[in-house]
Amino acid sequence: MSQLALVGGLPAVRRPLAGFKGIGDEERSAVLRVLDEGTLSGFYGSPQPRFFGGPEVLALEDAWCRRFGVAHAVTVNSATSGLIAAMGAIGLGPGDEVIVPPYTMSATAVAPLFYGAVPVFADIEPNWFCIDPAAVARAITPFTRAIVAVNLFGHPAELTRLRALADAHGLFLIEDNAQAILAEEAGRFAGTVGHIGVYSLNVHKHIQTGEGGVCVTSDPGLARRLQLIRNHGENVTEWVGASDLTNLVGFNFRMPELAAAIGRAQLAKMDGLVSRCERLAALLSEGVRGLAGLTPPAVREGCRHNYFMWTLRYDAAAVGAPRSAFCRALQAEGVPVSEGYVRPLYLLPLFQQRKAIGPDGFPFTLRHRTYSSGLCPVVEAMHDDQVIQFQPVSWDVDDEQIDMIVEAFHKVHRAAPALDRNSAPERPVLRRPAPRVLYSKPAGDVLSESETLLSDNWRLLEEQRRVSAHLSTGARRSSCLLCGADIAAAPWFDHRAVVYVRCGHCSHVQTRNRLPPGYPEAQAPGLAFGDWYPSADRHAFDSRRDRIYQAKLDFVLTATDDLGIDRETLLGKRWLELGCGAGYFLDALSRAGVERLTGLDASAPLVNYANQMLSRPVSRHWSGSLPSALAAHEADVIVAWFVLEHVEEAQAFWRALGGCPPGTIFCFAVPTLGLSTLLETTVDHHYARNLDSMLHCQLYTEESISHALQVAGFDPVAHWVFGQDALDLRRMLSVPLMERASASFRAALAPALNAALDPLQNAIDRAHLADARHVIAVKR
Repeated sequence: MSQLALVGGLPAVRRPLAGFKGIGDEERSAVLRVLDEGTLSGFYGSPQPRFFGGPEVLALEDAWCRRFGVAHAVTVNSATSGLIAAMGAIGLGPGDEVIVPPYTMSATAVAPLFYGAVPVFADIEPNWFCIDPAAVARAITPFTRAIVAVNLFGHPAELTRLRALADAHGLFLIEDNAQAILAEEAGRFAGTVGHIGVYSLNVHKHIQTGEGGVCVTSDPGLARRLQLIRNHGENVTEWVGASDLTNLVGFNFRMPELAAAIGRAQLAKMDGLVSRCERLAALLSEGVRGLAGLTPPAVREGCRHNYFMWTLRYDAAAVGAPRSAFCRALQAEGVPVSEGYVRPLYLLPLFQQRKAIGPDGFPFTLRHRTYSSGLCPVVEAMHDDQVIQFQPVSWDVDDEQIDMIVEAFHKVHRAAPALDRNSAPERPVLRRPAPRVLYSKPAGDVLSESETLLSDNWRLLEEQRRVSAHLSTGARRSSCLLCGADIAAAPWFDHRAVVYVRCGHCSHVQTRNRLPPGYPEAQAPGLAFGDWYPSADRHAFDSRRDRIYQAKLDFVLTATDDLGIDRETLLGKRWLELGCGAGYFLDALSRAGVERLTGLDASAPLVNYANQMLSRPVSRHWSGSLPSALAAHEADVIVAWFVLEHVEEAQAFWRALGGCPPGTIFCFAVPTLGLSTLLETTVDHHYARNLDSMLHCQLYTEESISHALQVAGFDPVAHWVFGQDALDLRRMLSVPLMERASASFRAALAPALNAALDPLQNAIDRAHLADARHVIAVKR
């Protein structure tokens, strides 16, 4: 396995990593307990005992106090809310300054803005990546009111020094402890050293409630102010005897009972969940120790590191390759690493433009702080060149896979001097294909009918929005075709650019394909709407759509005949649907096409894994769970027709398919390759915002789509690939949407698509399948 996966070798991680699931029977029982009780939120925003929350919230707060040895715990609906509440609780006001680190989640630096305070960035130290007390000392001015210490990646900041510094200057120390729930410094829990500590229960953290957070403090006055800010405190100030009304304005940061119940179950499992991450990180550190240019995470004496992130220091000169090339090679081996963390926060447009609240620059105009590049040189060097990360919290990794990850590091490290900045040759060499496994016969003229249907996707989105706005005003009224009631149009668009409207009287859904009378056609040159569909025409439309899907199934079946695969064997295989468009395909087959074309009973095995995906984009969580879905269902035929919005998602998808045994049958459309929203979903109401800029940002990257295939190590010739959609990429350059796209976007898209086609075309050439070129021929 000496050859890198990036150039055709087998990946070191031979079993793809699955996402970690820390939810089990305990959480299920907790949820059912709340549901049986019947109260989903125990809060009231008025003077009464339940102002402080329901029984689950109070029980979680009590358990938190006992577990961490603090006097007061106040639950909130997120750590972001907790940070905002903490800023308010200390009495922050306009013009105050809050010293924050630049390497953290944006909420840390944004929270002071809610009270008109100005963030001041202090650099980090290079060993454990937390805010540097020396930099904090240099940043203190007469306007400084607070210091925020982020216990980053699971390691505590120098909390004792920072608390002493805060006390010496009469400042508050707030700990953002979202990533270090059980971290310790000198025998004290991180999060409990400052005046207020803020914990996160977000889904990505060591323990989670989906969304949620907890603030802790030993000061009863701060605790009461946190409680008031959490729950419309302005209503109860007299009831609780509050004399200082500063910042006691109406927020709703309340935690629901369901979340609190899950939090109690997770808190009981916390030690095991954290220890799992610590053990994984320790094995990885030991495995890469001694590799020149790779420095495992440091742990300060007397501290405990929880390893929310396992963060390597990277020295390109010692390794012999740029960090980007090294990371791409690791990703190709199946190791989900990332370069850097978040970019330094002061480089966000919010700070560069000094505009937050209102149009005039408030609160930045109150202080003359600048946020130029170079402000914090240590964090910029870390982010730009020196940090590589793996997230133990996110992955379910067994000991064998840990060994594979370590093997991948050693394998890439040995080959590092040969890596260039692009980390891949122009025409990658793919693995030798199995004989006669790429079916290349064109789908036939019947599929050209789909072009008429698909062309509706390329209408001008701006005009779609104008039509939607016009119709939604109710200016055009019509009668329901079913019940005759007068209805106002409340439209939405589907993936075929058809306008739908639902009758409020009988809920009948009908469609229209023409602009209302009086709407200027000149404003919608890309639209071709007709009048309301009569019911019969609507059925005809459905029937036409079904014929297209049936033709695609017929193509698959014809392909099996030509390849000598017994049709009955194929129809007896297990089918797995993935994504939104596949739902329409399989639905059509079950309703009309299967019996007529094949005689197959409509009740044949069919797993619908994504039947809730019909109207929303695929999420990272879903793409991350794809390997486990494939393993669980053991599908023989996979119908994949959905949108992957990020290169990382495409990599996960292709890596998962690459793990399927040769002989698996795929039917998939272009978006599966990672071309975000380019085909069959472009005018769906979930995708119609800022399409041009969204695609530009996501496609025009160094990784492009070719890397989505290369990094995954997926060989398209080692599997049967059916359907003209599979390799049909270049037609994207000629559709009307592309003609109307910005010149910069078109200039970026062309090479990306060509690069995406290269590995596929190379595979075709290597397989010596002359007829395969028909697959990428476009009938228009």
